[in-house]
Amino acid sequence: DDNTSLPNVQPSFHLEILTDDPTSTPGSRGAIVIKNNELGFCHDNVEAICSVGKTTKALGKGYIGEKGIGFKSVFKVSPCPYIFSNGYSFKLPGPELEQEAGLGYVVPYWVDMPPIPVAQDMTTIILPLFADKYEGVARDLAELRDIRPELLLFLRNLYQLEIRLPGQQPRLITKKTQQAFGDTRLVTLTDSLNPGQHGSYWVHKSAFTRPDVAYSEKRKDVTGTEVSIALRLEGAESDVCVFAFLPTQHSANLPFLVNADFLLTASRESIDEGQSKWNKWILDCVADSFVA
Repeated sequence: DDNTSLPNVQPSFHLEILTDDPTSTPGSRGAIVIKNNELGFCHDNVEAICSVGKTTKALGKGYIGEKGIGFKSVFKVSPCPYIFSNGYSFKLPGPELEQEAGLGYVVPYWVDMPPIPVAQDMTTIILPLFADKYEGVARDLAELRDIRPELLLFLRNLYQLEIRLPGQQPRLITKKTQQAFGDTRLVTLTDSLNPGQHGSYWVHKSAFTRPDVAYSEKRKDVTGTEVSIALRLEGAESDVCVFAFLPTQHSANLPFLVNADFLLTASRESIDEGQSKWNKWILDCVADSFVA
């Protein structure tokens, strides 16, 4: 969602689990392959992804990530990620394989030949998995089969999501915006698992100016925010979670979907209760957005 989309191209994201590691990385078993058709890496992106605590995302611009550590979490399951994007072709040996780098930096190594076919107009990331991590990662990612199409409602760029798991048919989720009326859109979602079914939503976005009482150090340069409400045309929602662009583990207990820039914990799964001033203000905005 934080990528820069190509003009006249419908942004899509493809995730696949392979039972074999195409990179033949020592100590690995299987791999995750991620592809998406975005603008691609520039020099600053390469610098940022190799550093710790550095990011090319400007705070206050509505990006999902903000800590500069998100990508580094892959080293918990992958000994050597591979990245192919916009002419860049390199791998990042993690601490298990690389002892030359100084603390806080990962050294990129150029890769002459990608281990799998790579399209020039796509960013491709290959994550060979530690042998003892494969079963757990594959089991966790299998839960993506149960992901709800509503995931795409509040992502600004992504229109199509494809998931491929070993031994299963690929699952394709598509978001289509049919009509727009000012700050309100009519959005239809389709899912290959249920080709005869679809969901249509009125999605309304409201803008709010931050009051002084809602100041947070994590949003110190942010002077306003946007809150989105999604009303299902086919009936009220059930088992609704709160969205902060991506779904959280918090239940909204409301018959409609809510998306807002809540401050979250580092795992991004829960709302940060220590940021009560900002998050309480966001909750107040939800009511006004629903009325609008």
